[in-house]
Amino acid sequence: MSRKKVRFEFNPLKELDIELPEDADRDEVLDAAAEYLKDQILNACSKQRSPVDGTKFPKLSKDYKAFKKAAGHPGIPNLEFSSDMLSAVDVYRKGNRIVAEVTGDQSDKADGHCNHSGDSSLPLRRFIPLKGEDDGFSEKIMNGIERIIRRGG
Repeated sequence: MSRKKVRFEFNPLKELDIELPEDADRDEVLDAAAEYLKDQILNACSKQRSPVDGTKFPKLSKDYKAFKKAAGHPGIPNLEFSSDMLSAVDVYRKGNRIVAEVTGDQSDKADGHCNHSGDSSLPLRRFIPLKGEDDGFSEKIMNGIERIIRRGG
């Protein structure tokens, strides 16, 4: 059974306790912040790091590492095999909020790594924070979002 989605949304203005510059277009600024966030999620994963807490992803099991290498991929925990799951990461503005999610047929894979359901036995490689927890994106990423907002896009 497929999950509906793995999703996290937040209001960066409230989260960072900042206001947009007076002459800034809110939609343009938050669209730019959402685009930046997506780039940072994918960049962190490619470097085998969690965009949530900045820590290195756990190593692959010996068997999965061998399987991945045999398929012609690097034997590293970068969440890449077929590219389907990370290609399904969607980050967008919804009003004053930014949403990061994986929906559809890739949501089970995303939940396997992020464990939003609490049912996964895979090593935690969270790339989308848990909704409703004291979770969010790394300080480095949030600092980048703050810079975008402060400069007005």
